[in-house]
Amino acid sequence: MADQFITTKEAAKILALKEKKVRDLCLRGIRYDGLDAIKIDSQWRISMDELSRFIESRKRRL
Repeated sequence: MADQFITTKEAAKILALKEKKVRDLCLRGIRYDGLDAIKIDSQWRISMDELSRFIESRKRRL
């Protein structure tokens, strides 16, 4: 089954963040504690699996 991708707006809603913050996390990338995302033209797309990984990694910090 293909992975489902969401927009930064949808990810921001799930994470309860501003869309700009999600875009900044995409720019950082996974190496720098951000999101592993792909950019198609001028828009970022984030896989649901990556979003789950990001949330779980943040939970472990608590």
